Amino acid sequence: MLVVPGSAKVRLQAESEGLDTVFSTAGAEWRLAGCSMCLGMNPDQLAPGERKRVDVQPQLRGPAG
Repeated sequence: MLVVPGSAKVRLQAESEGLDTVFSTAGAEWRLAGCSMCLGMNPDQLAPGERKRVDVQPQLRGPAG
């Protein structure tokens, strides 16, 4: 499981709450904030049969909002 925060601000908040440790302890790979997983670019592409879940903050404007 990969966990990719949607922004640096979200990542810092999550880390201040200890969520990086919670996810890492559960076996997840805690990643830097970015869009590559949502967009399926670089090496962040799912293999056949894999699934992803994308959650965004409702106040975002533009393509993600």
